[in-house]
Amino acid sequence: MIEGMGAALSGLKAYVNQTRTTANNLANLNTTGFKGARTVQSSMRGNLGVTTTSVQPLQTQGGIAYTGQGFDMAIAGDGFFRVTTPGRTTGYTRAGSFKLDNQGRLADSSGATLSPEIQIPGGATDVTVGRDGSVSAMVGGQRQQIGQVELVKFNNPGGLRPGGSNIYYETAESGQPVSGTPGAGGFGEIIPSSLELSNVDIAEQMVGLIQARNGFAAQVKTIQTADEMLGATLDIRT
Repeated sequence: MIEGMGAALSGLKAYVNQTRTTANNLANLNTTGFKGARTVQSSMRGNLGVTTTSVQPLQTQGGIAYTGQGFDMAIAGDGFFRVTTPGRTTGYTRAGSFKLDNQGRLADSSGATLSPEIQIPGGATDVTVGRDGSVSAMVGGQRQQIGQVELVKFNNPGGLRPGGSNIYYETAESGQPVSGTPGAGGFGEIIPSSLELSNVDIAEQMVGLIQARNGFAAQVKTIQTADEMLGATLDIRT
């Protein structure tokens, strides 16, 4: 009975973790480039319960929406934008909502700059981004290429560690990053003036919440039954 209660308690914790992950997915339903996650669970030693081993991001393609903003970029296919955070840490993101910072560099809303760095010259006009990541502008009356957007791939993108501001970080499980040109060598293309939407499926998340609720209720019932049986056993002995 004690072992049964322990197993049921571990089940409660697992369903709480699952619900927490689902709630975060739903909270970011409208977050640009957000990737939903799922909890990964495994049996405990002796199959006496279950434990949550990790929360794994699901790196599937989200929908793409046209914004008309010149520095917005969506990735259609595999790859991540490499960025350098304000703390000088290298991160990776699918959220391509870039603007010019106070130094004329392409950066996201958190201040993370695109890497390799792309700086728009003062006085440049008609800045455009090609599907191959080439950035060009009219400078001094002539069109010039002023930068190149690179993409990065990982052998196991599901192993990336989520961080703040929709940025992921390399781990041993993700493997090392491989850089390339958009549209070549298996890398996705850049869709200019567009953004990738969240890949969260609201119907799937709601089903998950219902399953977690029912599972939680079942574990509570198991604990209540075991408690009643234990109480009856103690009453017999006394």
